[in-house]
Amino acid sequence: MKCKNCNHELNENVNYCPECGQKVDEIKVEVTKKEIVNEEKRINKNMSNDTFFCVLSLLFLTVGSSLATFFYQLAEKVGSLEILGKVFTLSPFIAFALAIYAKVKYPKSKFAKVLFIVYLVLIVLAILYIVFVVVACYFILRGCTDSNLGYILINLIK
Repeated sequence: MKCKNCNHELNENVNYCPECGQKVDEIKVEVTKKEIVNEEKRINKNMSNDTFFCVLSLLFLTVGSSLATFFYQLAEKVGSLEILGKVFTLSPFIAFALAIYAKVKYPKSKFAKVLFIVYLVLIVLAILYIVFVVVACYFILRGCTDSNLGYILINLIK
């Protein structure tokens, strides 16, 4: 650290500059304020970056499947855009990967933390839904094999 008055190199434990007598506490406070301002700038820059990745993740999750359908339909007419449809079919996985990246890269970001938790809840709900459907189909199909299948199907259609 240097003296604000004469630029003399100072030790950490001195209260006054040995060259000019300037009070060192004022210098420490000024350096601390500069450090705080620089840290706030760095945090704001990181926050904007984490917001970018979180918003991009949400876009992939919400709009990705629609874009996949759009590019598949366009590929039927044009023929060369099917690869974009395949990319956007993976959009939920890309969205989750972006949320993981934002959570790991910016661990203090509340947006990334909440988004990550929301995605985990969605994954758990999807798994529970799949288990429910499999169990329901098992019991319905088991009932169909135990009795007259044609009679059950006719009653289901009515």
